[in-house]
Amino acid sequence: MRKGNPQIEDGHVDIANEIAEALARIQLSGYESRYLWVLWRKTYGWHKKEDVISNSQFVEATGLKKWHISRTEKRLIQRKIVAKIGNKLSFNKRYKEWEVAENGNSEKIAKLPKSATELPKSATIVAKNGGHKRKKETLQKKKSCEVAKIGNLTIPHIFNFWKSQMNHPKAKLTGDRKTKIQGRLKDYSPKDCLLAILGCRYTRWNMGGNPEGKKYNTIDLIFRNGEKFETFRDTGELARRERKQRRPLRPAEIRRQKEKEEAKKKADWDKQLKKWKASSLKELREEIAMMRRFSKKIPVPEELLWIIQEKEDEQKTAGI
Repeated sequence: MRKGNPQIEDGHVDIANEIAEALARIQLSGYESRYLWVLWRKTYGWHKKEDVISNSQFVEATGLKKWHISRTEKRLIQRKIVAKIGNKLSFNKRYKEWEVAENGNSEKIAKLPKSATELPKSATIVAKNGGHKRKKETLQKKKSCEVAKIGNLTIPHIFNFWKSQMNHPKAKLTGDRKTKIQGRLKDYSPKDCLLAILGCRYTRWNMGGNPEGKKYNTIDLIFRNGEKFETFRDTGELARRERKQRRPLRPAEIRRQKEKEEAKKKADWDKQLKKWKASSLKELREEIAMMRRFSKKIPVPEELLWIIQEKEDEQKTAGI
């Protein structure tokens, strides 16, 4: 029974300082953090390394929906932070094996264009006596799509991706939508923004699969706050991987796969020939007898017969 006045004597979770420091350096979504705390409570809290924990226990402890628990668990297993063997869950304390997210140990800082760091020559004129003579200039404001470049993507690119995924061809990039996207780009990469949009696209509830049949896929919803954004981003990453696994192979990929198989067969065959050449005549005859006994329909390789013939000729020459 909860008293609201916890004491360490009533039970506690022991976590090594090194693990705490490692967790402080990686990025976890709100759902991932809540999942891990329940996992630690159910395992370390009972002095166990692993345990069978049902989704209903996570739902009861966190208040999250069951599908959020399943999705978060899959994500943590893929990142090798959580291990699942059979029905037993455990926390992977070997933090060097963890897959750190793209925004992980250090935030990526976009480089400013050269034009943003250099002042025009006419901005200041330095006199010989050390004084400055300022020249008034009228600066033209650039469009936000030219200023807000992050990598090779701009805010309009992200917005156009949202339009195509959500089937809103007539939507316009208004000021409030631009502000929402800019807010997320301060802490996340453009790729994360695209994955979040993709995650909303593949969330059935948001695309009309709810009792009201209403779609909840606006820019305001996807980019509302960090927790909501990270949930959609993780869903988008899973959807992208599943689509990549299901898609048919391209002709170039099929050709490369066949070339690898042929190269492996050739390497195995060369290894077998080398083994036959190193074997004695008696061993080779025994191997032929075994082949004929267990595979009557498959003929003996000609290369093996040639090797035997060469060894017999060598014996006859040595005998003379």
